[in-house]
Amino acid sequence: MPEVLFQLGQARIGLNQFADAQKLFADLRSRFPDHYLADWALAREGACLISLGKPKDAEPLLQAFLGKYTVPGKPSAKVAATGEMLLRLDKAGIKAGDAFLDLVERSAFYAALAQFNQENFAAAQKSFQAFLDQYPDSKLQAEAKFRQAQALYRQGAFGEAAAAYKPVAEGKSDFADAAAFERGLALYKAGKLKDAAAAFAEMAKRFPDSARSPKARLYSGTLLFDAGDYAGAMARLKPMADAKKEIADEAAYWIGMSLLKSGRCADAEVRFAEAMQAFPKSALLGDMQLGLADARLAQNKHAAAAEAFRAYAQGSRQAEQAPRALYSAAVALHRAEKYAPSDQVCAEFLKAYARSELAPQVMFLSAENRFLQKDYNQAAAQYKDFLDHKDVPADLASRAQFRLAWIHRYAKRYDRALEELAKVDGAAAGKTVAGEAGYLKGACCFELKKYAEAVQSFTAYLQSGDTGRFGDDALFKLAIAQSKQNQPKAAMEAFARLFHDYPKSELLSQAQYQLAECCYDLKQYGQAIENYKKVAG
Repeated sequence: MPEVLFQLGQARIGLNQFADAQKLFADLRSRFPDHYLADWALAREGACLISLGKPKDAEPLLQAFLGKYTVPGKPSAKVAATGEMLLRLDKAGIKAGDAFLDLVERSAFYAALAQFNQENFAAAQKSFQAFLDQYPDSKLQAEAKFRQAQALYRQGAFGEAAAAYKPVAEGKSDFADAAAFERGLALYKAGKLKDAAAAFAEMAKRFPDSARSPKARLYSGTLLFDAGDYAGAMARLKPMADAKKEIADEAAYWIGMSLLKSGRCADAEVRFAEAMQAFPKSALLGDMQLGLADARLAQNKHAAAAEAFRAYAQGSRQAEQAPRALYSAAVALHRAEKYAPSDQVCAEFLKAYARSELAPQVMFLSAENRFLQKDYNQAAAQYKDFLDHKDVPADLASRAQFRLAWIHRYAKRYDRALEELAKVDGAAAGKTVAGEAGYLKGACCFELKKYAEAVQSFTAYLQSGDTGRFGDDALFKLAIAQSKQNQPKAAMEAFARLFHDYPKSELLSQAQYQLAECCYDLKQYGQAIENYKKVAG
């Protein structure tokens, strides 16, 4: 009866009916615990549980079997219990000694595999090594080495894993192509990008018919891209893209990115456009659109870049990058000085992605668009809404306050302008804004007839080193303020600097007249006459 149950279980295994086989082996052990086949059934039941995906249930059965028939560092045939089993088989006239030794060997492998499948990778690594040491000629050597390499990989020991994969990858076992591929992954994880690229290239060459080969060819190029070898990446990827077969769309995309990173932006634009046309159903179509937009932006084709960014955002509204693409479209239009269309895109963004982390930047950009269109009331409202938003960037907050100060100045609300300027953080705003804030403060003080403060602010602005926009006006008003402060000599020096530094300024005729007035006040009548004549023409 035990023999029948055992053979029936074996037959079920032959049909891959592991659940039925497991029950038969369990029944045999329960009903005939003293029969020699009970131990055979113990090992076979453990193997069935492995096949059923129940490694936690399998491990104690296999360890119980191995605990009886193996001793570390000793051949299983020389273990006392094994000897007794072989003797019983011999006395019964059953020629199954080799089969039992094979069962012990396989059980040692399955025990390690049970640990591996429970993600107990450290223990599995040691168990596979023990198996390799115990059974150097086993038919399971290649798989044991492969699983050991995988265990190292899963522990994050990527360099060791790559070394462990290598002999399997170089062999001819059924695991060679998988080991070659996973070795490339291990090298990548170890940060050895060029070595990983070479490993993938070798894998694709050795195993051209493997299902992993297309991915390996792709990675052999993309990892060179990651390593900054854009020419090498394109050389690897071009045959794949040109073949227009499996993963050709990915290869085409990365060629475009390589061209873009190489500074060949016009070529990148062409490549992305061609890829979008060749692979309209590609999962990377959106990424190609973004690449096309970036290539155009790098060539200062702002309007065309905005079109591509917006097309991506509208076609991929739920994509993670959609908000940033729409924001980039608004920025590109702004740079093209198309402020009204840019503001329309900003409105579209704020309607669709009001909770995005980019919302504050978009609100600021919208306010800038309105300011530059001289729609100051709408600009002021948007700047204020922006400043009321949570967690606004410090630099943009200072720039918004700076713009609000300008709006107040245009409306001749000089005191309100000074209040806003007092809020500007010069360090956060940057050198240019900080300097121009000094100019604006001086201009407001000048209009309020606070000449001493105006002189101080204009002087600070003129010393800021970035006076390209308002330098002539600052000198002109500085000179007048000094004149109002009864400092005619200082005023004359400021006028002289204005004539020297800004020979094409529209303020020269007014400055000439004011200089004549200063000369007159100093009773330098001759110089006064000369300057009056210059004004008169």
